[in-house]
Amino acid sequence: PTPTHGAFDEGRRVHFIGFLVALIANLLAISLHYIIRGGATLPREEVARNVLIAIIGAQTLFILYTLGWLPGSRALQQSVGPAGVLLVAFAGGLLPFLIRK
Repeated sequence: PTPTHGAFDEGRRVHFIGFLVALIANLLAISLHYIIRGGATLPREEVARNVLIAIIGAQTLFILYTLGWLPGSRALQQSVGPAGVLLVAFAGGLLPFLIRK
């Protein structure tokens, strides 16, 4: 078989470009949370806590998605392709919305 050099090879979920897309989605989710919750008025400790929870949530879902352990990950990959990484990481990054102090 000849090796492929695309960013998203057929059948594989783990790629460096996919990881970068997940980090960008995580940054977008953190920014959205910061804007909606009024991060400028919150104490630094709470902002740091929310950022860490968002990173943990996004990266956990990203890892589960890439390993295929997230229910529906295969169907998501087949239906939306590489954008599945973006959707999964963004959803995981919104975890601080569900956790109240």
